[in-house]
Amino acid sequence: MHRLLSETIVFEYSLPNMEKEIDRTKHTTENDHCMKIGTTDIDVAKVIFNGIVEYSYDEWEIDLKRLDTMQRRALKTKIRYDEEAAQSTKLSYGFYGEILLYLVLQHFHYLETLTARGKFCNLLEKSETKGYDTYQLRYNTEENSVELWFGEVKFYQDYKQAINNVFKNIDKALSNKYFSDNVIAIFDKADDSHLPERIKEIKNAWEEDPDINVVQEALIRDFVLVYPIIVIFDQKKDYDQIVKEVIEYVNTKSINATLTLRYKLFFTLIPVSNGKSIKEQVISWISNKEPQI
Repeated sequence: MHRLLSETIVFEYSLPNMEKEIDRTKHTTENDHCMKIGTTDIDVAKVIFNGIVEYSYDEWEIDLKRLDTMQRRALKTKIRYDEEAAQSTKLSYGFYGEILLYLVLQHFHYLETLTARGKFCNLLEKSETKGYDTYQLRYNTEENSVELWFGEVKFYQDYKQAINNVFKNIDKALSNKYFSDNVIAIFDKADDSHLPERIKEIKNAWEEDPDINVVQEALIRDFVLVYPIIVIFDQKKDYDQIVKEVIEYVNTKSINATLTLRYKLFFTLIPVSNGKSIKEQVISWISNKEPQI
């Protein structure tokens, strides 16, 4: 899987890029990242299909000898996927992008998994899983801080539709209540034995006093929210030109963040040839109960 991902999604350049005369977005606090598909859309579909298990289960739960069985279980219990649904509904599911978000962040930013996103699926509700799209973390040794990578992904054919949907949610995502609600949900779902010590400290404090201010506790322990936004869309123009257009369109949007915890925000752009065909290929493999590729 590591080799497949490395060959399929490749780093092109970061922003700002003086040579290309492309700046980062006005909202970005770090560098933005521009990726390319190094092989084919079929390989992107393979990455998604093979990533279902990693997205759905914590690392210590995965049995490498039973990957196909775990994948089929995940599609029934960890991911919103209805085999009987219309094709249009299957194409609208969010897990395609969420799997890529998880894998790209894990691969390019060397993150640890805080808890599997699949744990938050509600089978009876039959709706997209609420909250941030990923729960990962990294220790920043230079700043002596714990970075909580709680990101978002949008996977549409049209980049404008993707960006519009990002900014429908961004103010809420960068608020104290949303952050607190997600951290408390993690406390409820995460395996205590695998939680990092500094997160256990907040969990224990919250269990002792459910009225504590989760954001304040995170501030005291030098936590930082990292909010990576991955936008996957069809590349209908020259690569550099489409990147410029996406950045310019993002700059027409505004953010009114109210989160008092320190946060970092950046965009990762992943143009593909045909997003719809990628999803259709994944659906075909799922429907035919193909083994992992």
